[in-house]
Amino acid sequence: MYHTNVYVTEKYTEVSASFSASLSGEVFSTLR
Repeated sequence: MYHTNVYVTEKYTEVSASFSASLSGEVFSTLR
């Protein structure tokens, strides 16, 4: 269970990081 939680947490962090990066990239290109 612990290993599964660690895997899910890492995956969620990775996905949310890439999502926020692409989102901020879109906003930045729109503002520019």
